[in-house]
Amino acid sequence: MVDIILQGRTIILICFCECITYFSKEKYDLDIYLEPGEAVVLNAGSLECQVIDILKNEIDLAILDTSAACHMPDVIEMPYRPPLFK
Repeated sequence: MVDIILQGRTIILICFCECITYFSKEKYDLDIYLEPGEAVVLNAGSLECQVIDILKNEIDLAILDTSAACHMPDVIEMPYRPPLFK
């Protein structure tokens, strides 16, 4: 239990952690791994890649040596366009 009275989001986080601990360890004896969400990690790093080819059409398309599906799935799932550096 929490001995200190806290305000706002901190107390919600502590209650969440207590619930996770109870259900994972005390009740079901499980290991739970939580992945940080976009709010925590957005713009926290960069994806290094090289341009393999450029297709000239109505707009220029760069073919990269990387996979958005594997390395930056938020590009596909969210309206997010990562910056490209020259």
